[in-house]
Amino acid sequence: MRFFGLPELKIFLRSGSVSFALDRKGRGDRKSVAINGRPFFYRAGTSDTWIMLEVLMQSGDKAEYWLPRDKSSPNVILDIGANIGCTAVYFANRYPTAIIHSFEPDPANFELLSLNTASYHNVKIYNVALGNEDGTLNLGATADTINHGAKTLVGDRHHDQSVNRVRVCEAKSFLDKAGVRDPEVVKIDTEGFEYPILQSLASVASKSKWIFGELHDQQDFSALSLFEATHSIGIVRGVGQTFSPFFACRRDCLGDLSEPDRQKLLGRFRAK
Repeated sequence: MRFFGLPELKIFLRSGSVSFALDRKGRGDRKSVAINGRPFFYRAGTSDTWIMLEVLMQSGDKAEYWLPRDKSSPNVILDIGANIGCTAVYFANRYPTAIIHSFEPDPANFELLSLNTASYHNVKIYNVALGNEDGTLNLGATADTINHGAKTLVGDRHHDQSVNRVRVCEAKSFLDKAGVRDPEVVKIDTEGFEYPILQSLASVASKSKWIFGELHDQQDFSALSLFEATHSIGIVRGVGQTFSPFFACRRDCLGDLSEPDRQKLLGRFRAK
């Protein structure tokens, strides 16, 4: 018999699903749970469940990728490092008139991304990695074996020899060829490969209202200097963390936020 502990109880209270809560201790088998009335597929016993909790099962401004309401909703959103589709589905529901472009190079993650976004007409998915030049690179797992999203293109972060050779496209050129113009929101989480992507997208992202996600090493942090002239930047650096959440809001947009939303946002970060 399987019993609830405190972690399972926390998951149940957020998700309302007993089976989803018990899947915290699964063995990687594919399961599904209803999100906004549609099936969302995940791997039991992996980080999929925790990511779903933080992105899809938190309400209001508690959701990991919550953004304050603006004068106008975004029309174009980039989801770089889409994993199994949590962020894409979150944004597709919150901004139903926006087009979300989701990029995920890992074959296993992309398969679930395809299933989870199939019923959303406003999500377009791409099985490629973005970078600062065209080519191919090895995509390998990090030391965090439970986190199936923790696949990286950074060679010295590979935990073992099990890698997939994946296509990498120069980000700015790929967007141009795909007809993707003027993204108001850029979300990025690519396990240490953020710098070459942001470097390629500097001229595009500097015009975006929001750039946010996670950074993983010092070179990634230096990418924020690309946006210091145009954006207010907030970042969280915790002792022992392997990543740091960040946001960059274009300065003219930050001033348009309501004071309560502004304080909620800045409360998450140490803004500079």
